[in-house]
Amino acid sequence: GQLTLETNASIERVMLINLMGQVVLDKQLSPASFISLQTADLMPGLYVLHAFDAQGALFTKQILKQQ
Repeated sequence: GQLTLETNASIERVMLINLMGQVVLDKQLSPASFISLQTADLMPGLYVLHAFDAQGALFTKQILKQQ
């Protein structure tokens, strides 16, 4: 699977956290407004995506990974 994110801001870092609070992905990126992340290795379930721009502003989104 794949997760894509398109924003108006340049995202520099993304974190994906499962419902137990474990960070399952923490990735530094070249600043971009379009991001594509591989999710094939993730277990099905609910995750919280944190995306940070160059100023440290946070964007949060819930993600449901299905089988």
